[in-house]
Amino acid sequence: MGCNYCNVPIYIKTMQYAKPLLAPATEAEALRQKLQDMTGEVYVSASKRYCPFCGRAVKSGERDAK
Repeated sequence: MGCNYCNVPIYIKTMQYAKPLLAPATEAEALRQKLQDMTGEVYVSASKRYCPFCGRAVKSGERDAK
């Protein structure tokens, strides 16, 4: 049995220096892209093999479950 954070996704904050080449497909993506253009901050989902809090190995099925 793991802790409460074993199934929580982890996001990494990165900086964006150029605009994406593809046009947004939905209105939500357009708003997200506009926010990224203003702040330059992008949050990318990171895969994990181990829970960062308890150190337990996370199986691939648990990682994607929500």
